[in-house]
Amino acid sequence: MHFKLVFLCIFSINLYALEPIITTVKDIQGDNFYIDSSVKTVKGASAIVTQNIAGVKTVVARAVVTDINADDIKLSIIQRDILEQSALPKTNTQVKIGDEVHLNFLYDRAMLIAANEINYKEIEQKFNSIYFLHPDILGAYMIREYKLSPDVEDFKLICSNNSLGLIVFGLENSVVFVDCYSFSTLYEEKFDFTNKETQTPFYSRIKGYQKVFFNLFEREVGDYYAYYKELIGYKDEK
Repeated sequence: MHFKLVFLCIFSINLYALEPIITTVKDIQGDNFYIDSSVKTVKGASAIVTQNIAGVKTVVARAVVTDINADDIKLSIIQRDILEQSALPKTNTQVKIGDEVHLNFLYDRAMLIAANEINYKEIEQKFNSIYFLHPDILGAYMIREYKLSPDVEDFKLICSNNSLGLIVFGLENSVVFVDCYSFSTLYEEKFDFTNKETQTPFYSRIKGYQKVFFNLFEREVGDYYAYYKELIGYKDEK
């Protein structure tokens, strides 16, 4: 019983660290800035920085958590001028102390990749506080682009076009949460699935995947579990 209580406590702490939260920039050093260490997050988590420009809250940078210690949390800027348009002048806005930081950005919205429909529904029910975009969206995109398997850039595009923050992968014995933009693994929970059968390239109601015949580099997802483990850099426990 004691072990179970400890496990549940650890689980709740880790899951809480993925909840969206708003804080502020407290220090800046070059392309890095710092926020208060009391904020719950994990390395690899995404954030956006916003400023009030002419009375409008505007996104000025995207960042990722690169270090966490007792004194502060370090984020590195990975993209500026997020809303840049060629027809408009650049704002040249820099991140400033006091700017709002939206940490764990859009982590309540995700794409769920599962081996079969049963697993998909089990994950969806377990993590019912997250809105899951149906993988049919990804499947339809792959049909249109003549793709047999999704790659990292495909996932990033789907996330960007649909305002998602996470991709959640169902593997043999666990559920893995991956950040849409850094593609870093944020959190893993062991999961006892009732069905290990696989549908490739992933569970969806879309059929008829095919490639352009002269595309020699496009490959099918032969082994569901092996493909997605390789894609996210997952290491099996020894």
